[in-house]
Amino acid sequence: MILSDRPLKYLDQLGATLSLACAVHCALQPLLLIALPLMGLGFLMDETLETVFLAVTLSMAGWAFFSGFNHHRKGSVFVFWGLAALLIGASRVQFLESYEMLLAVSGALALMSGHLLNQHLHRQYHLQIAPIRATIAKQLGTGLLKTEKISHSCQH
Repeated sequence: MILSDRPLKYLDQLGATLSLACAVHCALQPLLLIALPLMGLGFLMDETLETVFLAVTLSMAGWAFFSGFNHHRKGSVFVFWGLAALLIGASRVQFLESYEMLLAVSGALALMSGHLLNQHLHRQYHLQIAPIRATIAKQLGTGLLKTEKISHSCQH
């Protein structure tokens, strides 16, 4: 299922926010190892929970990027997804454990950048293409304009 514009915008905003939260979580992990158990939130540091969270985050980002690509047709967002998946995946590898924080934070920031780029490309598409479509629709009459509103329902 491809997302329409409004849910895509919110998914990118949520994804960017969660990616930033993940980067902060990873950067503060040494402090969190001490503080969270004292607050009764030690389960948040569980390795399995982190892996599930990362898998869900990458899946959600992939869906948002694919939906955005189907709209703006710029594949550059997938570079950020691939880089993020590579860095986050590498952070989970045992023999790279000493670089885990650096890799995970870098991966989260790459994912956040991809979401922000996806939003930017979406806005850019509408600034460049929407006026052209409106002009064509005016020239051809109101019939095309009505069709355009049905097939492309951005609400900016």
